Amino acid sequence: MPYKDKYILTKNEYLFYNELKKLAAENKWIICPKVGLKDLFEITAKENYMAYFGKISQKHIDFIICKDDLKPLYAIELDDNSHKTEKAKEADEFKNELFKNSRIKLIRIKACKEYSKEYIIRNIENTGNPLNQGVQGSNP
Repeated sequence: MPYKDKYILTKNEYLFYNELKKLAAENKWIICPKVGLKDLFEITAKENYMAYFGKISQKHIDFIICKDDLKPLYAIELDDNSHKTEKAKEADEFKNELFKNSRIKLIRIKACKEYSKEYIIRNIENTGNPLNQGVQGSNP
């Protein structure tokens, strides 16, 4: 078999994840890494179903933040240098539009060499998303 197991996250994503865990613990969130768009969205159009499915079937979000009932609150994309290509910019724009019409808030965080809980909080708040969104029973 021409396959070899690998880590789910890149080294940089793992560094981010370790800091995100601290914030998640404080807010009683669950972190789901590498969630497929096809797992977050259903296609409502019966005509051209496969064309629409093809647009989401092979794409994922780096991290989904959920309440303890696994209701997604935030989608976090960690934007590194790979997001600078034209193809990546088009994919990012598609995700931006998809989440714009969703109750799940998309948060883009610029990748860096080191992360802190404060860095993550600042980035979330800079998107206009309150940190306690959905935690105390409010709807996102």
